[in-house]
Amino acid sequence: MAIKSWDIIGLMSGSSLDGVDIANCHFEVEDDPEFKILSWEITAGDIFPFSAKILYKLKNVSDYNGLKLTEFDRELGSVFGEMIKSFCEKHQICPDYIASHGHTVYHYPSFGYTLQIGHPANIAATTGLPVIGDFRSMDVALGGQGAPFAPIVDYYLFKDYQVLINLGGIVNICFLKENNKVVAFDVCPGNQALNYIALQNGLSYDYDGKYARSGTIQIDLYSKLGKWPFFALPFPKSLDNSDIKKSFLPILDEEMGNMEDKLYTLVLLISTLIKQAFNSMDVTKNPNVLITGGGAFNNYLVEEIKKQLDNTIVVVPEGILVNFKEALLMGLMGLLRIYHLNNVLCSVTGSKMDHCAGAIYPGTIKSKNEIN
Repeated sequence: MAIKSWDIIGLMSGSSLDGVDIANCHFEVEDDPEFKILSWEITAGDIFPFSAKILYKLKNVSDYNGLKLTEFDRELGSVFGEMIKSFCEKHQICPDYIASHGHTVYHYPSFGYTLQIGHPANIAATTGLPVIGDFRSMDVALGGQGAPFAPIVDYYLFKDYQVLINLGGIVNICFLKENNKVVAFDVCPGNQALNYIALQNGLSYDYDGKYARSGTIQIDLYSKLGKWPFFALPFPKSLDNSDIKKSFLPILDEEMGNMEDKLYTLVLLISTLIKQAFNSMDVTKNPNVLITGGGAFNNYLVEEIKKQLDNTIVVVPEGILVNFKEALLMGLMGLLRIYHLNNVLCSVTGSKMDHCAGAIYPGTIKSKNEIN
C-alpha cells in the first residue's frame, strides 16, 4: 500500500465580498492499487479581508471594459498570492499546491461562458508555488452549468449525511442519494442579499440574525421576491452574481420598510425555498442534514430552516469547517486534479460527462510529491 501526504491550500473568494477564505487541507492518500482518501483535516484557516481599494474594484468590476478587466485580473491574482504568502508564514506551512477558485465576475453558462479573476499565473509567480485554477471553464464548454461544485466534496468526505446545505453568498443544496447518485443545485441568493440590506444600514452583516429576529414579514416584498424567474427553473441550475445584483437586489430597494422587516422577509424566503427544494426530491425519511457556510453562524436563519425541515436531524459542525468548507472543496478538487481524476459531476452540472477540471501553473518551488 503506497500512502502519500498532501498539503493543498484552498482559496475561495465568494459573492458576499466578506473576504478571502484560505485553508490548508491535509490529505492522507492511498494511490496504489487505486486512489483512496484515508484521512483529511483542515489544519489551519484564515479569512483575509479585502483592502478598501480592492473591495471597491470588486463591487464595480462587472462594468469594466476588457482592458481594465484584464489588468485587474492580474492585480487580484497578485493580491491573492500575497495573502497566501502571509498565511504560509503565519502557520509555518509549505504546501504542495494551491487550488484557487478565483472571484466570479460573469457566469452565463446558457451563453457558454464563465469568468473567474485573480489569475493563477500571478498567484504562482508571487508565491513560487504551483497553482491549480480555472475550474469552471471546462464544464461550461461541455454544456454544463459550471456549478455547483460542492457536491464533489460532499461525495468524498461527507457521506454520513444525505443532504448538505451551504449558506454562502448563494445558497446551494446537495442530495446524496442511493447508488452514489448526486443531485445538487443553487437555491437562492443568501448572504449576498442579507448583507446588502445590512450594509445599507451601516452594518457589515446581521450578527446572529439579531435584527431579522425582531422583524415582521413584508407581504408585498415576499411576493415579489418569490416571483423571481430563477426560482421556477428546473435543475441543474446555477446563479450568477451579476444577475442577483441587477435583478434581485433592486426588488429589495423598490419596497419601503425598515431593515428588520426586510431581513426577516429574506430569512423566511430562504428557509421556505430550501424546504421547497426538499419537496422537489425524494428525500430519505428523517435525513441527516449538514449546514455549512457563513450563514451557519446566523442562528436565526438556522432556526427557521430547522422549523421548515421538521423531522430531520440538522447538524451545524465546528467553526473551522463552517468557515472553510468551500476552501476544503478547492483543496479536494486540486487533489483530484493532481491525480487526473474526475472532480466535476455531470449529474450536478448538466454537462456531457464527468470530467477532471483545472489548469496547472507550475511554480518555482517543487512539491515533495510529483504529478505523474
